[in-house]
Amino acid sequence: MWLYRDREIQTIDDVPHGAFGFIYLITYTGPDRGVLSKGKYYIGKKQLFSERNIKLGKKELKEQAELKKPGRKPTKKLVKKESDWLEYWGSNSDLLLDIQTFSHADFKREILMFTFNKKQNTYYEIKYQFIYDVLEAQNCYNSNINSTFFRKDLINLT
Repeated sequence: MWLYRDREIQTIDDVPHGAFGFIYLITYTGPDRGVLSKGKYYIGKKQLFSERNIKLGKKELKEQAELKKPGRKPTKKLVKKESDWLEYWGSNSDLLLDIQTFSHADFKREILMFTFNKKQNTYYEIKYQFIYDVLEAQNCYNSNINSTFFRKDLINLT
């Protein structure tokens, strides 16, 4: 289950119309376990839909050939389908290992904001990662921002 402004988001119908994706925060809420302490978090982004081009089938190709239109006939079509966002738990391997080792119930998934295009999705993920200070925080799973800024590059600066 995802939470957005203390409301459960359980289906695509609960999402604002026209939304492309969202920025999320996953937080460990279980007991302290040595290397895993309460409040450890991860900031990421997720698209609600995926789009891909697929080849037209024989029947569709035949229908295209029968059309009396000038020019080259299409051989592919764009297919849009809902992504795995409902079951998604992030892309960070350490986070996924902790979820597998302990319990989904020990983690809280929150949607910070919805975005309405791909550029917004990327921009706001980066913005929230800077706001939450993911590279300098000790209790954060994120180790880089946009594969450009890395925690390992900041370690010897202090």
